[in-house]
Amino acid sequence: MYMSGLKSLEINKVWGIGINFIPLFGGIFGLFTAQHWGGLKSAVGKGITYLSFGLISWSIGNWIWSYYNFFLQNDVPYPSLADVGYILAVPLWMIGTFYLSKAIGIKYGLRNRIGQLYLIILPIISSIFSYNLLVNIARGGSITDGGGWLKIFFDFAYPLGDIVIVTMTLLVYGLSSRYLGGRFKWPVLISLFGF
Repeated sequence: MYMSGLKSLEINKVWGIGINFIPLFGGIFGLFTAQHWGGLKSAVGKGITYLSFGLISWSIGNWIWSYYNFFLQNDVPYPSLADVGYILAVPLWMIGTFYLSKAIGIKYGLRNRIGQLYLIILPIISSIFSYNLLVNIARGGSITDGGGWLKIFFDFAYPLGDIVIVTMTLLVYGLSSRYLGGRFKWPVLISLFGF
């Protein structure tokens, strides 16, 4: 029984470390792909570049997390340096999504009433949902309950950042799906699924 537990621990260690390569290689591959689209000289290139840097930042967070868990064999403190890598990915992904929205033609979607309605309704729904989740459910109605200011910052930054990214991606999908012949429908859907 002890040997099977040890073998299981080693498999978890290999898996936990191996999975860190996915965002790292995805980010590096994305940086090369961005050059194909003009790098920082085009909206698509900028979008892919920032999304790629976000993946690399997330990978750095994963590597730090793995170091705590698998090499130091300690519980990861919260917040920790891993959270810096994770939280830096959020604004990078937001910037990348913004540039991709410009390239895909979101401005054309905002010219009609349904597009303008999307722009107003989605953030309101997201805000209501996130407030209810963060304050009423997770924190029992108190914003400052449960830890120091740094912990409170991360407690709010993670889900709010996720809500903003998903809202932006939904807006890009909803407002651009009819433009450019639906050419970016699947890439946007895959990004939405990833976020």
